[in-house]
Amino acid sequence: TLHRARKGLLLRKEVADLRHVGSAFGLERLARLCDQLLHRIDAPGLPALFVPASTLGSAMWMLFHQTRALPSQDGSDTVVLCGEPLPRRGAWGLRSPPRGGKHWAHAFVLCAGCPNVRLESEGGPGFADGPAHAPEPPGSCMLRRSGSLGAKVRYELDVSDVPADVVCAWLRYLYTQDDLLQTWPCECDRGDDMVAAERFWMDLFRLAERLGDSKLQLYAQDVLVGALSSENWAHLAIFADQAQCRLLSEAALMMGLRMLQPAMMESFKVPSGLEQDSERIDDEDGGFLGRAATVGGASSSSGSAARGTVELDLERHLLGLRQKTHGDELAAVLTLKRGCPGQFAELKRRLAEGVTTSQRAAAQLQQCARFFDSREGRGFRRDEGTGRARWLEVAALTALLAFFIVPTTARQTVLALMSSALEPVRSLAPFIDWGWLAPLAS
Repeated sequence: TLHRARKGLLLRKEVADLRHVGSAFGLERLARLCDQLLHRIDAPGLPALFVPASTLGSAMWMLFHQTRALPSQDGSDTVVLCGEPLPRRGAWGLRSPPRGGKHWAHAFVLCAGCPNVRLESEGGPGFADGPAHAPEPPGSCMLRRSGSLGAKVRYELDVSDVPADVVCAWLRYLYTQDDLLQTWPCECDRGDDMVAAERFWMDLFRLAERLGDSKLQLYAQDVLVGALSSENWAHLAIFADQAQCRLLSEAALMMGLRMLQPAMMESFKVPSGLEQDSERIDDEDGGFLGRAATVGGASSSSGSAARGTVELDLERHLLGLRQKTHGDELAAVLTLKRGCPGQFAELKRRLAEGVTTSQRAAAQLQQCARFFDSREGRGFRRDEGTGRARWLEVAALTALLAFFIVPTTARQTVLALMSSALEPVRSLAPFIDWGWLAPLAS
């Protein structure tokens, strides 16, 4: 045993016990390494059952470094045709982006990571052996066989309408799952740089959607959601509608709703419902709250009618925002209306619903305030009467308690005094005519 320990040798039973310990403590890596060791003993030469994440990551980084070099027999075998690189802005982007409109990659990595990338021979009849200009399946990008760039380059992927920086970012994420924000941040100090960064991430999302890279789609979508601001929400809402990106669309509309809701409340003169003079507020609004909702029992038809009334006037109020105080909001509304009428209609619907809900809540609060104001004086008078009766009750209970607390001799003395005091009344009672109480008894 000592000799085996010095050489680091383990028995099969010891490996099985070690695997059992790893499984009991949740050490998956240890358990899988034990499985791999037993598998190597039982079936030497077969492929590994378990590849650690660190080993897989190192292998993918090695493959990615191969794409930086020229194609070789054991290296990259696919040329990716792309457009010209984007103009460099300060520290943003790659310092030396690949030029010449070519990137190198591995065909098996492209096909495994992007479902829409297909080999030309997998297209079925009419692709490999059919006409030279047969149509591609919708939503697919074909890896065509290439023989013009030498024997080492076997395939060609044409995305020449995409800038080289976008293609480089896609390949880097496909191979390494690296954080692209370190090289291509979406937050810049200057407005022009911010617009260029947003356009870069939009192009990256479109490329990921085109190639079927779902992980990169989610990543780019999250980056664009995090870059939403009061200046770009309208443009991102238009892009989200074009790209059918629901999460980004919802986030952009909510950003616009938060920006425009206070201005619409001010434009429609929606009160809070907690003002002191509620009657004066109703007169200023021309009874608008009364049309907005039926307090206490508002039906669905009245709510729909109120929302429809607000929607009819909402566009006029939106386009009538003051340039001095709401210039950015007005520009965003005009951009959204021209770029995407569908998103503009959805924004109007949500704003109308918010205004109608606020009007209904204000009307309910005002009615509650009137209810308590009308009963305020009566409640105070009732409180005064209740207070006097409560004092009498307290006095009677105190006297009764004192009567039972005093000693017996003193209590007998008090009873004797009360009996002597009531003796004249008892002696005069037989001479009193009690007939006058008969009507009261009936």
